Amino acid sequence: MLTIDIRDTHMYPVMILCAFLTGLVMQFLLNRSRGIRREIAALNALASFLCSIGGAVLLTWITSGGRSLGFSALGGLMGMYAGSALVGFASGRQYYPQILAQTCTLVLPVMYGIGKIGCLLAGCCRGIPYHGAGCVAYLTAEGTVTVLPVQLLETVCFFGIFAAGVYLYHRRVRIAVHLVFQASMWIKLLLDFLRGSHAGQILSVTQLLCLALIAADLALLLRRRSRQRAGGFPAPGKPE
Repeated sequence: MLTIDIRDTHMYPVMILCAFLTGLVMQFLLNRSRGIRREIAALNALASFLCSIGGAVLLTWITSGGRSLGFSALGGLMGMYAGSALVGFASGRQYYPQILAQTCTLVLPVMYGIGKIGCLLAGCCRGIPYHGAGCVAYLTAEGTVTVLPVQLLETVCFFGIFAAGVYLYHRRVRIAVHLVFQASMWIKLLLDFLRGSHAGQILSVTQLLCLALIAADLALLLRRRSRQRAGGFPAPGKPE
């Protein structure tokens, strides 16, 4: 059993900062390896950071009905895509938006996994009550709370998705990016059932958003497949 005292902890912002630094540096390097100009790759990192923070806070505010401000992972994801799209289309280069979206997708799992370590240490997003092997005991102002370490499960799963995604991407598997996105959304959706805040719900707002993003990604993949059949396949070495 792991015991964590959350009565006086400051690790959450530290781990969120580490997640951003790790992800944005990795995205910069991936963009450079795909031929993105250095200044565009740097600008994309800045735009992704700012838009991700804004999206994370905004989605929390919207879903709470304007009653609270927090940090939503899905809001951060959508904000990061928005930042990459903004820089990609503003660059005026035909393939930049697609490449920036691909590298964004690849690094999001490792960013989320590191962020969840912060959640584990801060005691937020905690799991359902659980007293078996591997449980976590949180020392709070109200007493001790023993739960399933769902945040740790998320970290392990998303690190695995990141490693598999980078491997498939460098092996030029055409649907590598779509596989990473689908795996991330499904794991996020399923593990949400093990969160303590899910009690009394059939599907949470987060899970509904995951389903919407899954459907949107599948629609995009089918659209690209249809265009390929109509006009030929893209040049080799360009994962979708």
